[in-house]
Amino acid sequence: QKIPGQLTIAAIEAISEYGLSNVTLAKVAGLAGLTAAMVNFHFKSKDALLLDSLVHLTDEFHELLKKSLNGDFVLQKHLQAEGVSHIFI
Repeated sequence: QKIPGQLTIAAIEAISEYGLSNVTLAKVAGLAGLTAAMVNFHFKSKDALLLDSLVHLTDEFHELLKKSLNGDFVLQKHLQAEGVSHIFI
């Protein structure tokens, strides 16, 4: 996985673990196994990283919703398995 994607996933994990107001670039870097300098290299700001994370989640949710509507996928079971069903209910 490329570093920006790694950081996006780590930011989502950090939000889940610490809450949005307590997320720092250092915490995101630590979860990604990278340095804060690498976060700053790939994203201009914390807001840019958080926006990228939101776009990632939105895109992923949209794809899962399309699969669910086509009958290819049971969205609720996937969300429960991922432990994020409470976000959308």
